[in-house]
Amino acid sequence: MSTLQLKKDSSYQTKYGCLRHNDIIGKQFGSKVKCPKGYIYAMRPTPELWTINLPHRTQILYATDISMVIMQLDLKPGSVVVESGKWRN
Repeated sequence: MSTLQLKKDSSYQTKYGCLRHNDIIGKQFGSKVKCPKGYIYAMRPTPELWTINLPHRTQILYATDISMVIMQLDLKPGSVVVESGKWRN
């Protein structure tokens, strides 16, 4: 998925070929748009799609979440906790 701000007479390169913005402008959300090597769907930007599409670099943990993790891991004073993760560009 990609988020695009459409501009008249612009284009965007996809794995399905060059997508001309003029081919999408004026179409309804959910429309199937042909590309040289396939097709794409023009989707309405919902909070769920926006969240899926954004690169997440951090995970915010709130106090209630931290409490649940501590309880489920049965952590006590003096316990050693190691945090690890994967860096993605």
